[in-house]
Amino acid sequence: MPGDDLNTSSQQPKVTRGISVVPAPNNNVESVEKRKLPQEAESLAKRALKINETEFGKDDPDTGASLNMLAAVYSDQGRFAEAEPLLKRTLVIYEKGLSKNHPWYAECEHDLATLYERQKRYKDAEPLRDHTIDVYKKSGAEAHLGQDWYNSRANLYWTTKRPKEAVADLKDAMELSFKIREHASGDYKQKAQAFAQYYKLFERMVDWQYELRDSEVGKINEAYEAMESSRARGLRNMMLAHHIDLLAGVPDEIAQPLYAAKKAAESEVAIAEKANKPETLEIAKRKLDAAMEAIHSASPAYRQMKLVALDTIRGELIAEKSLALEYLIGDEKSYLLLYGFDTETQLLPLVLNDKQAKLFGVAPGSLTTKKLATILKAGKNGVPQLIGSPTATGLLDTKTLEKLHSLWTVLVPDEKIRAKITDRKTLARLLILPDRALARFPFESLIVVHDPANPRYLLDDGPATIYAPSASMYHFLKKHKTESGKPHTLTVGGPYYKIPRTDEQPRRPDTQRRNNHRGAHNELKETKKETEMIENSCKGNGIAVTRFNSDQSTEEKVRQNVAGKTIVHLACHGVAEGENNTPFSALLLTIGNPNNLKDNGSLELEEMFDLNLKACELAVLSACETNLGLNQPGEGTWSLGRGMMASGAKRVVTTNWQVADDSSALLVSFFINEINESIGESSEPDHAAALRQAKREVRSGTDNSAWRHPYFWAPFVLIGPK
Repeated sequence: MPGDDLNTSSQQPKVTRGISVVPAPNNNVESVEKRKLPQEAESLAKRALKINETEFGKDDPDTGASLNMLAAVYSDQGRFAEAEPLLKRTLVIYEKGLSKNHPWYAECEHDLATLYERQKRYKDAEPLRDHTIDVYKKSGAEAHLGQDWYNSRANLYWTTKRPKEAVADLKDAMELSFKIREHASGDYKQKAQAFAQYYKLFERMVDWQYELRDSEVGKINEAYEAMESSRARGLRNMMLAHHIDLLAGVPDEIAQPLYAAKKAAESEVAIAEKANKPETLEIAKRKLDAAMEAIHSASPAYRQMKLVALDTIRGELIAEKSLALEYLIGDEKSYLLLYGFDTETQLLPLVLNDKQAKLFGVAPGSLTTKKLATILKAGKNGVPQLIGSPTATGLLDTKTLEKLHSLWTVLVPDEKIRAKITDRKTLARLLILPDRALARFPFESLIVVHDPANPRYLLDDGPATIYAPSASMYHFLKKHKTESGKPHTLTVGGPYYKIPRTDEQPRRPDTQRRNNHRGAHNELKETKKETEMIENSCKGNGIAVTRFNSDQSTEEKVRQNVAGKTIVHLACHGVAEGENNTPFSALLLTIGNPNNLKDNGSLELEEMFDLNLKACELAVLSACETNLGLNQPGEGTWSLGRGMMASGAKRVVTTNWQVADDSSALLVSFFINEINESIGESSEPDHAAALRQAKREVRSGTDNSAWRHPYFWAPFVLIGPK
């Protein structure tokens, strides 16, 4: 059969722009101790209760807390008859020692209501739920308690068939989750992680709106807002910091001290970085975080940052003949929200039938986070692995073709919509708004016509495809105007990967750790040719260009030269956090000074946030896995491409897996030449159409028949407006 030599090592490209690391063994073995936890928990709870009764007395609130803990142990074991009197006794203690309006009292009511609900005693639970909300409104309890209480009452209302009240409470719980996120400590990843545990609230809202679709209560706008409001908030905050004066309109007597505190903190960070003192640097960064939080609190722009209304974004898509596919991948159910040109807005469930489920090795029924992870897993049977392994013929084997075609029908379940997408006349563009594992999958590689001898990909028959973290982010990027100036391109490639030695001072441990992940340090000869072709294209179209190769392709050169550049092109090795056991995401450049954090040859994600890309219309990261990285529910993927966007780039081309050196050079140089020709003709470039044409050029197999395989063209994706 065509492509039966799939996954044979002889067909792997000679050079890729990524790193291969031997995976660590899986030592996740359930311990005997884990099975002893219930008994140990009961014993510990009883001991704590006895100690508190002896130390403080039977009516002290601390004793009540111990009673509550023991009741929780009984409840977890299904021993409701033993748990209930303990909780009631706790309420008596709290009412006497604290008050009925104290958060401790309300939290105990919450536990008792949960116990009743588990026994279907909803009438007993409801007054307790109502009182917890009253306490939250009156007492100023912590937001996480209010979120939990509103969420619990919402579920009670839903169970007792009062959807209007359930939706209202769930919206309050969702709003409180944002408050929790903003006040969470730590960096952008830690804040996103604090929010991730509440992502199920937004999944539930979408699910409820689908269930209510034929009722007066059901509103598709609510489903859209639940999807949109939960997405990429960390990235949105970073982009606001780069694109907007957050204190515009704030009186000088308030704004100036806030700016001064931020400037002082930034100075401390710079000094600590220069002195190479990690502990001091961490303290300085915390001060900077605190200064930024104070600015956010005072900022009208920050407070007024809201998602873009569905009617607004739909109107924009209609005007540009685009269709949006917005996905929500949930732990229990998944959905596709369709809206845009020539299409009725609709919410569709994503479901696998028996045949599809068997093909992918999962259970039939609703697509879930776990099932999608299995379908898109990195193992030998995962879809990305299959299309990320080239063949000599450039053709896929029959089973892989079947999987890609089946996935097309799962992800776009409406046959009429599939026909509209591929009719080559209705749509100009397709906007993909992915969720969870879909963020790492290139839709253009989906098979729309299943013919083993001549398969038709979405690339062949579909419109130009673009991606964005959310519809609101897409709108923001479209409206964003970069700093004005004449077109000027920065192109960097052909780095050296030899590690220099220095006798000036001992090598930094963190630099050594990063060097250990530089792999075999293959020289990427084609990246130098790539920059040469781009330089020639720029000059041929009257565009200024700055080019660095070899020993000049350092972090320092990039930092010094990105400002004012309309196109920033970096061609090198790339690594992504979590891929091949890599602990960080970075572009690997020439090492300038191994003991200088800003010139050690590893341009990391966190360092990208400091780049000045306010003039950048297009960033191209021509390296492996630049669209991969830590993926957090709601927030999305902290990829290297995201780092460029956070620093001001209006759009970015990134990659979904390890890319071949030779085909990538052709694809990227062809793409940028298309952009340059438009600029040279004083017309607005269509970046999406240009990338599609570059992919089709590689896929044609004119230069190499093996390049027809999606491995060579599919990983490159455009994030941002056309």
